[in-house]
Order: sequence, then structure tokens, then C-alpha cells
Amino acid sequence: MTHKAQRIAIAEACGWKRAWSEYRNEYRWYGPDDMNWLLPPDYLNDLNAMYEAEKVLTGVEQDEYIGKLGWPADNTAHAAWKSTHATAAKRAEAFLRTLNLWQSTPCATPPTPQTPT
Repeated sequence: MTHKAQRIAIAEACGWKRAWSEYRNEYRWYGPDDMNWLLPPDYLNDLNAMYEAEKVLTGVEQDEYIGKLGWPADNTAHAAWKSTHATAAKRAEAFLRTLNLWQSTPCATPPTPQTPT
């Protein structure tokens, strides 16, 4: 998924709405608090924004989310460190995968070599 697609998917999962503004001739975002914004938070680069996004996960989803961050069942210290020190981008991907919103982008097929004639 592109960064833009991830940002939009997380925003919509958190209750953000996008609407066309005829007055400004652009899309405007409305947060869960109905405040008018030009863009939703930058979830992939802001740990505070991901902290807020994590609040929408239910108990079962939280367990799955933590597992996707790298915290295995054996609760080793290294695994705990990995999950608590995950970057905002890693948290965003785990969040989207937990909610089944992650879309794998197909790899570009390499060009077919042409034989000389």
C-alpha cells in the first residue's frame, strides 16, 4: 500500500470522514470530533497519532495487533522490546493488517528480455 492509501485507511477506521468542499474546490477531512481539517494525522510518521488510532481496537483486536508487532506467546524480553519500540510506520501496517484493511500491492513484473534479431 502507498503511504497515502495507508493514511486514508487508518483515518477512515478511526472515524474520519472526507467530503468535497465546493467553496474551496478540494476535499476536506472531518475528524471524529467534527472539526474541519485539510488532512488527517500523519499516522506513518507520528507515534502520538498511532497511539490515538490504537484506541479504536477491541480487546481481541488488541491481542492480534500486539502479535503482529512481534510480541510472541513466550513473552521474551527481546520480543517485548521489539513491539514497544516499533516505529509509527510498523504500527500503522500492523493496525491495518489487524483490521484486514491491508492491501498488498502487486510487484511489477520485470521486462521480458528481447532477443536480438
